[in-house]
Amino acid sequence: MLLTELRAFLAEGHPDPWDAVCQASQLVFAHFAHDPELARLRYQIVRQVPALREREIVTVFRYERLFDEYLRSALPGIDPLDAVGFAAIVTAAHNHVLRQLLRSTKRVAPSVLQSALDDARRRYGVLPDAVEPAHDDMVVAVFPRSMPIAEVTRRLQTDLG
Repeated sequence: MLLTELRAFLAEGHPDPWDAVCQASQLVFAHFAHDPELARLRYQIVRQVPALREREIVTVFRYERLFDEYLRSALPGIDPLDAVGFAAIVTAAHNHVLRQLLRSTKRVAPSVLQSALDDARRRYGVLPDAVEPAHDDMVVAVFPRSMPIAEVTRRLQTDLG
């Protein structure tokens, strides 16, 4: 079972817990992308059988909870909302990219998921400098401390294009 494999992978210990969650997501994607025809057939069956759809929803939640619990244990003192939020955005990004693979006959490159995960890490401010593009410009912005980070991000993206 993939969930068991991911639990073991995360238990190995990683220098960057944020990256470890992203790597775990990539392992799941690689599992399905390895045999996309089988994955598509599985997807069609799951969509047609209500009990299997329900089980799939529960399984997705288990991945998200595993990531959340891992971050909380690997990063003592992390704000629980950051742990659950990052777990949720990684899971959502993974599912979005995986659905692209499952609903089409086209190949979806792992780089598509990597880009989505880099975006998630960027939103949480945990993307290593080596991955961030170098910029000569500097932007200074002031927002109320109480403003949710997602709203700050949305406003910056809107204003900076």
